[in-house]
Amino acid sequence: MMLSLADAAARLGVAPATLRVQIGRGVLHAVLIGHSYIVEDAEVERYRRDHLGKYGYASPDHPRHAPQATTTPPPAIVDAGHVDAVHAVPQVAEPKAEARADLMAAMDALAEAKRQEVAGRITYDELRAAGVRVLELRNAALVAAGKAPQAISSRRISDIIR
Repeated sequence: MMLSLADAAARLGVAPATLRVQIGRGVLHAVLIGHSYIVEDAEVERYRRDHLGKYGYASPDHPRHAPQATTTPPPAIVDAGHVDAVHAVPQVAEPKAEARADLMAAMDALAEAKRQEVAGRITYDELRAAGVRVLELRNAALVAAGKAPQAISSRRISDIIR
């Protein structure tokens, strides 16, 4: 027996839009006639048995079901000892030691430059140069870790020296 999408949705207790999404994903098989979908009764029952009430891709025969890759914990943010420049540290798992040491030294220099600029001992341009140096070394650490470097824009420089 063939059912319209609205009838199939009523039988399953879901919205017709839900079934359209499932058809688009390949979970529910239907035939498009004109602008309307037609679903076989057996297909509706298969969907009820295999998918209805299950969260996400619970069914092992789901077309998009794939074995879960082992997840690695998110990389830790390296604490430079001062809150102002912590956001400048790259979130990379294991950067090379030299790149990391250079970056940490530049962050310490940036923190000191911020204190000096507030005290009026250095100019804004000198503070900006310290910020650019941190971003350059951050990119070096990203490259050392095998990640893509980020563009150094005026916006990034402004964000880091605030």
